Amino acid sequence: MNEPVVMTKVIGNGVYEIIPTQRGYAYVISIGLSIILVVLYGHFNSLGMLFNDFMIDIGAGVGGLTFALGINNTCMSFSGILTNVALKKFSLRQVGLCGAILYSFGWLLTGFIQSMNQMMITFGLMMGVGCGILFTIAFASFNEYFLAERRVMILSTVQFFTCSFGMVYPFVIEKFLTEYGYRGTILIIAGILFHSFLAVISFHPVEWHSKKKLLYQTVNENDVTGDFGIDENIKLKTKFTVERVDDGNIEHGQTAAKNKIAGKLQVITQLFDLSLLKDIVFLNLMIGLTTGLMADISFFTIFPGFLYDVGFDMSQVAKSLSILGGSDLVGRAFLVIFLKFYKVRGELIFYFGILLTTLTRIVFFFCTTYTTLSIITGILGFLRALIQSPYAAVYAEYAHERFSAAMGWGMLFYGTLSMPLMTVLGSLYGKTNSHFSGFVLLTFFNLICIVPWTIKLWYFRRLDNNRI
Repeated sequence: MNEPVVMTKVIGNGVYEIIPTQRGYAYVISIGLSIILVVLYGHFNSLGMLFNDFMIDIGAGVGGLTFALGINNTCMSFSGILTNVALKKFSLRQVGLCGAILYSFGWLLTGFIQSMNQMMITFGLMMGVGCGILFTIAFASFNEYFLAERRVMILSTVQFFTCSFGMVYPFVIEKFLTEYGYRGTILIIAGILFHSFLAVISFHPVEWHSKKKLLYQTVNENDVTGDFGIDENIKLKTKFTVERVDDGNIEHGQTAAKNKIAGKLQVITQLFDLSLLKDIVFLNLMIGLTTGLMADISFFTIFPGFLYDVGFDMSQVAKSLSILGGSDLVGRAFLVIFLKFYKVRGELIFYFGILLTTLTRIVFFFCTTYTTLSIITGILGFLRALIQSPYAAVYAEYAHERFSAAMGWGMLFYGTLSMPLMTVLGSLYGKTNSHFSGFVLLTFFNLICIVPWTIKLWYFRRLDNNRI
């Protein structure tokens, strides 16, 4: 499905063609997206270091953190599809403010928890739902202001600055943990997260800052008065549909009941955009994006724990995480420059990122020294940019005007797989007392993306060659 050059939107009683300028206020939206990404993921690579002492104190170990992340991801996934439903009635900013409240206060309350059960509520439920809302809202606003020709490049630029912050985050957290302890550090980070309110407020409707062209005027039957020469048996509906109603021929009973049920099913289908799930190309796209991103995020979530396992101290772990953040930053800078001169679909960037990451992780299994691990960590960080930068843009390329629904279904699938995957990772660690088996599982998990996407790319390339 090719993305349209412009989008249509209902404003008042008219349907307008919206032509984003991709300049001016669009850059404010980019800054807002940067803030949201820092708020949501700036501290993500440091969660293992941040919660390490707390998990030891309550006797939960690394399995406790992976389980909490599983709850968080599950809640995030369900909130994504519900956000799409909420956007049909409320504005981006109204829904976004609800997400900011849940996420920020969820993290704040995590600074006062005393048990895993409390962590399930604050870190798992509240932050998970808030994260899903903010993520969907931020990218929905961004995709309205930028079209495919500039989206991936601008998104890479946004994430470049976001990762600049993430590169120094491990050192900052290490310093805070030394000076203020676990709970003090949580409260300091909470102050950063409250900036999400400023970002959400900046997400103005795209029509406020775009060129608009009226396509046609809609008619509301409640506004129709007077004699227009229309037969009384003809009922004028919105969207210019006409239906003849003949009371003498209406059959009650089963026919009416079937029509009522069919009407409700149609409403549900439109409300949740269920038609996307009938599209085999979209399903292949969604499964590949979800499994690839999940394997990447899960890998780096337990990465600090692996470094502790092989004997690294806190300072070495912090340095390794900074190498990861720095190489990620270089990768995003490379994408910005590369996409300035070459127009490449986000789907292809994601595919090659997953493919090369899988091969590099196989090499990672045979590294034992600090130097070799640091080099491979740098390569993996670079490749992570190729996976995470185009993720949202791939959905927008395929389903631009239904982006919120496409992203929502992707997040729902992410959460459906996340909980059992995190449980398996925690179980493997409990049985082996090592992260190695988890790393192997996550590496071959990428094949769920690589194999069907390779078949799809080969198939469509063959079709194009046959047409020539």
